[in-house]
Amino acid sequence: AEQQKYKDRKIVQANKYAIEIPLQTAKLSLKVIELSIELVKHGNPNSITDSGVAAEVGLASVRGACMNVLINISASKNIEHKKLKKEIDSIIKKACALHKKAFNYTKKMIN
Repeated sequence: AEQQKYKDRKIVQANKYAIEIPLQTAKLSLKVIELSIELVKHGNPNSITDSGVAAEVGLASVRGACMNVLINISASKNIEHKKLKKEIDSIIKKACALHKKAFNYTKKMIN
């Protein structure tokens, strides 16, 4: 019985970690997209496409990290985990909007 309790605690701890790390990754990747816009606007003109590519990679990272969070909360019965779905949706929506802005700025600066 004691071993089972220990095992259960460790599983809960591992699941928490499996949610927190990709969530943090998604948030940091969103910041990459935000920064890429500033770089396109104000950075070295010779590096504009590099800044645009940063937004592309940032979006892929946001989406991938969010998918990991979603799969890890999908079987959870924890109410807090269910609330994360709204946060994930918001992060993805914001990332897509920022990515579009970065892509359009990059194209505008190239032309």
